[in-house]
Amino acid sequence: MAPDPDFVLDGLSIWIEGREFPDSDDFWDGNWLRVRALMLTHGARVECTGPFLRNNDLLKFRNSLSEAHAKTAGTCVLESLEYNLRIELAVNPLNGQVSGMIAITPDIVLQKHEFDISLDQSHFPNLIASFDAILERFPIIGSR
Repeated sequence: MAPDPDFVLDGLSIWIEGREFPDSDDFWDGNWLRVRALMLTHGARVECTGPFLRNNDLLKFRNSLSEAHAKTAGTCVLESLEYNLRIELAVNPLNGQVSGMIAITPDIVLQKHEFDISLDQSHFPNLIASFDAILERFPIIGSR
């Protein structure tokens, strides 16, 4: 039985499988994470695996979620340096509704998959808690 995902957003599930370079204490090498991301929605299945996220990018996204939740406004972006995954969420300050887009691809040269999503801001505390748990397991090491 597969473990539960570390992070779930609409049809996107993400598992953090470990550090790409577990013995590195260097900021640039030591913070790459091995990831499996799966988008399942409306007849589509897109999966990518590999070291395409860094935990400092997860922290930046987590903090933007927290700020947007507190202000009931804002835009949150998680972007992979490797372009395999991008999440954009925009909070409408008038009603707390969140519109978003998830772009995911296993092949950045030959494929592009984008999915529009919609949710409300009440999901943010669970999303933030998911990132807190990931960052507790894989804290940022080294410094820039």
